[in-house]
Amino acid sequence: MADDDDNKDKAADGGGGKGAMGPIIALVMVLLIGVGLGLVIKWAVSGEEVKEETTTREITSSGPLWEQAQALDVGDIVANIQGESGRRYVKVNVQIWVKTEDAQSVSRPDLLPVLRETLQDKVRSYKMQELETGNVLDSLRRNFRDELNKRLREVMGEVDDPERTYVNKVVLDGFLIQ
Repeated sequence: MADDDDNKDKAADGGGGKGAMGPIIALVMVLLIGVGLGLVIKWAVSGEEVKEETTTREITSSGPLWEQAQALDVGDIVANIQGESGRRYVKVNVQIWVKTEDAQSVSRPDLLPVLRETLQDKVRSYKMQELETGNVLDSLRRNFRDELNKRLREVMGEVDDPERTYVNKVVLDGFLIQ
């Protein structure tokens, strides 16, 4: 009978230890699989980078922007937001970078009001939902550049050449929705 009690004690001690080892072994296996997959993914990604590096592409560098273009400060553009009944408006300071060869013709004093009006019209076309998105500044820059180039082609009499660009870059500062 004493032997039966000893066997029960040993079974209880051994059984408790084996039951706790199962989840630990499973956790270690999951970690090893995760590390293995991570290494495989790293190897696969590094293999793709090597392929990209082996392809050659000739890049012509023409220098920094300030050597190719000149800045023209358009000033603050203030316009009401579409659909807000004049209660809300946008204010943004705009600076455009114009190609050096076009800088004199674009920076004429009589042309600045035309540029400002073009930008105000573009801002007025935005709705409040569009202005609250995270990429509104990128959208404004791109649309301002496109609209200014279009308007400058009209003013300069080069409507026939849709590829003609005057404005290289638009810089926006102090963007405010009130």
